[in-house]
Amino acid sequence: MEVKDVFFTLSTKFWLCKNLFDPNFVTCDEDWPIRFVVLCWLIWKRRCCLVLGSGEGFRDDILVRGDRMVEECKRALCANQWVSSRPVVQSSWLAPPLGWVKLNVDASVSSRDHKAGVGGVLRDDLGRWIIGFSRFLGRCDSLIAELWAIHDGLLQAWDSGYTRVELESDCLEAARIGNSASTTLAGSALVSSIKEVIGRVWTVVVKHVGRGNNRVADYLAAHGSRTGCWSDETLGSTCGCCFTA
Repeated sequence: MEVKDVFFTLSTKFWLCKNLFDPNFVTCDEDWPIRFVVLCWLIWKRRCCLVLGSGEGFRDDILVRGDRMVEECKRALCANQWVSSRPVVQSSWLAPPLGWVKLNVDASVSSRDHKAGVGGVLRDDLGRWIIGFSRFLGRCDSLIAELWAIHDGLLQAWDSGYTRVELESDCLEAARIGNSASTTLAGSALVSSIKEVIGRVWTVVVKHVGRGNNRVADYLAAHGSRTGCWSDETLGSTCGCCFTA
């Protein structure tokens, strides 16, 4: 009541700004900026339903529904703050340490027909291209495809004779499985095969990275999901599933 006169006499622009951005405007309700937006939207939506005759209506009171939506908004804001407080993931590719090679892998699964492909690229400590590959998998879900990308990439690196490999995937769960930090799909033949390859006489470090680090592998995976092979004639050689510079 103490702000009633101001509330009803401000111009539209300042009325909106006052309610949205002044935390001291309605001191009895710390959630007022959120509640104000929610109630304005609910009133507007109900009005549109009545005017346009859309048939959509509210089965509960606007204030009751508003209270519920305010709580949902607060939970969403808390979740967003938690995500924002997490360490920023490097968004560009970085060369591995001296004497190491870096293997970036990715998978691509069509949301329409679930056709999947995998791809990857192996580069040295100067960022020079060593080998790239892509393969069509058929139909499968995204996590299985990401694990096949890791599996195929590791075999490419092993067959090429490298003994110190940094493997990067932008799929967190696949990276956790590779690091034995997750029991997802434990006991499956694919996961067992990945662990067997990692356990060979070499050093493999599996990391999770942002998609910005994985652009080349992402392109190769997308190509594999469409055509099943990849080539680059500008580098001088072509192969059905892999290419060596």
